[in-house]
Amino acid sequence: MAEQIKLTATLSAWVGSEYSFRGFMQALERGDQLEALNCVNFYGAQDKEKFSDATKVGIAEITLTVVSRDELTTNAVKALKATLEQERAKWLQKQAEILEQISKFQALTFEPAESAEVLP
Repeated sequence: MAEQIKLTATLSAWVGSEYSFRGFMQALERGDQLEALNCVNFYGAQDKEKFSDATKVGIAEITLTVVSRDELTTNAVKALKATLEQERAKWLQKQAEILEQISKFQALTFEPAESAEVLP
C-alpha cells in the first residue's frame, strides 16, 4: 500500500449490553467522550433500525485511515502470537489439573512397601 487509504462513511452507532449502556450513559454524564465512544459499536447504514439486541444511540461520521500493509501484517502477527500464548497458558493449566487428578487416583491405590531397605 504505497498510497494511504482513507475510508469515510456514515454509520449507525450501537451499545450492546446493559453493562455497556450503563457505562455509556455514565461516561456521557461525566463528559468523558473517549470512554463513551469505547462503549459504542458502529454498524450499518444510518437508517438501520435493528442490530442484534443492541440499542441505537446515534449516527456516526467515521473516517478510518488504514495503516500500511506492513503494519497490518505486523499487527496481525502480534495478535496471533498473543492468542497463541494465551492458549498455551490455558493448556498448561489444564495439563496441571489433569496431572493432579492422576496423582490423586494413584494415591488411592498406593501401598507402601512392608519394609524399607536402608541404603548405606
